[in-house]
Amino acid sequence: MKKNNFVVFWDWNGTIVDDVFVFVEILNVLLKEECLRSISVDEYKNSFCFPIKSFYKKIKLYKNPAQFKSINERFIKLYLSRMFNPCLKTNIVSVLNFLYMKNIKQYILSAQNQKTLDLLVQHYSLNKYFSKVVGVENSFALGKEKQALKLKSDVCFNGEKIIIIGDTSLDVFVAKSLKAQCLLVGWGHYSLDRLLKHSLPVFSSPTDLQKHITS
Repeated sequence: MKKNNFVVFWDWNGTIVDDVFVFVEILNVLLKEECLRSISVDEYKNSFCFPIKSFYKKIKLYKNPAQFKSINERFIKLYLSRMFNPCLKTNIVSVLNFLYMKNIKQYILSAQNQKTLDLLVQHYSLNKYFSKVVGVENSFALGKEKQALKLKSDVCFNGEKIIIIGDTSLDVFVAKSLKAQCLLVGWGHYSLDRLLKHSLPVFSSPTDLQKHITS
């Protein structure tokens, strides 16, 4: 793509920050509390999905709506106590900086809660790379498509193309809603096999991702 005729909407969890292990650790705490067997990283990557309620149901973590709400609140509490533990994906800052130096507008578009997302981006000192950081106004990872449509309306007024970079089927769905290009990364919350089923570009390293974006 030619310089400056596109903008990039980055996913956060699993795409920029390498946080799969935190999610698995917390889930195993919850599973143990419910006397259920633990889940491995591979099992997680092969079963995680949106909405979160469907994922919890898939791994039998709740039996009724009241229990789902309670378990989700417990997950969030544990997550907030560990959310600064992960590192950024190795070499991802190099990609962010490369695009930043090329004056390519970058945005975060995440199903993460907005207040939590703001804290995380600040913690990792990434604010300068993003023109805007957009999360959702709930703790159930709901509303990413709605936020994406609003973000497109707010920032793409000169006919720029959109590249969405993410690690799950939700990013594919959002990209289709925005008629955007979708690039998938193989180091996040989905297994490589699941990503390849979408017949979209899937990248194994930030370096390969950067080469593709700027080719």
